[in-house]
Amino acid sequence: MEHHCPKCGREQPHDQLCYFCREQERLAKAIALTDEEMKEKADNLKRHVKRLDAFEESETYDFASLFYVHGRTDEELQRAALKAEVYGHNEIYYHAPADVRDELIRRLMASTNSNEAGQLLACVAMQGDDVSLKALVELENNPRPWRKGLCVDPSVYAWDGGFTFDKQGNRLEVAHPECFAIETGNPDEDHAIRLGQPHEGRCRHCGCQLMDIITIDGHDPRLAFLGLDGKTSISCCPNCVQFAYPVAYAKAVPNGESHPIFPYKGVEDDAENYWTDEMNDAARANRLVLSKERKPPFYGLFFDDGNTVGGFGNWIQDCEVPTCPECGQPMKLIAQIGWSTLCNDFMEGTLYISYCNNCHMAALQHQQT
Repeated sequence: MEHHCPKCGREQPHDQLCYFCREQERLAKAIALTDEEMKEKADNLKRHVKRLDAFEESETYDFASLFYVHGRTDEELQRAALKAEVYGHNEIYYHAPADVRDELIRRLMASTNSNEAGQLLACVAMQGDDVSLKALVELENNPRPWRKGLCVDPSVYAWDGGFTFDKQGNRLEVAHPECFAIETGNPDEDHAIRLGQPHEGRCRHCGCQLMDIITIDGHDPRLAFLGLDGKTSISCCPNCVQFAYPVAYAKAVPNGESHPIFPYKGVEDDAENYWTDEMNDAARANRLVLSKERKPPFYGLFFDDGNTVGGFGNWIQDCEVPTCPECGQPMKLIAQIGWSTLCNDFMEGTLYISYCNNCHMAALQHQQT
């Protein structure tokens, strides 16, 4: 690379701000919006809500700023989106009122088109109450003709709304509505989380130094919603976890001990190690801490490198809910970490971490464009 980002020093092929720093500036601008500015953007969205389905940059940014960053939406916007048949941004229907929910379900039940039905399934899932759950269970047990044109069942579409259900129709949560950001701060003063610390031992596949990708202090009041009993570390091989398919597992007991479970499926025993000692040092020296204030549940969706504990995942490819290898139950997303925030020189993409509180098992999934 011939150039470096003038703000963070990342190597890149041009001398302007890197993608990460540009997105940080966009986030700062969104955070700084005044109430008057947010009202103006909300009014504009209601007038031009159809542009969301066209992914027009201005309206998409306004929606992300209001909903992802500030957690602001309103029933008027949801009704306007419904009237305009806007289904592409299914988050707009999160906890929508009963009249919107009922019309979404009516349209879903009456649909004859697989593509439209798939979008409506995600919208109903995003609304997410017990009536929506009942509708999804009904469609799981009694599929409509359009089901043949879809790749997955309604129970998988429910993942978008942060839940799924078992064969008896019981709700199973797969995401936490509570959310905190992972942001730059002073890790010597705030010990709620710690990222990228060395773990004793080396990977059986590539010989790389193992890493506690995240350590979470379950006693911190901010993180009580995770239901962790004390400190929980989740370890992995930072090199091979990106190649593990479908997931890499680790045992992560509440006393802070953690053990990666080898072998990683999809990884050869003589895998090449791309994670250097310099990358290890860079990751270890990170200044990432937990935000002081709670964030909206979709805060991590504002841009690709959004780092959060709790909340909904910003899935680069598709939402994936792993199954606990011990009890067979779906696991709950507890964190997402963009690799570029740990090490500028490693790779793009995000690591998604899910956890089973009953079995103390963690699942780690990598996605990238």
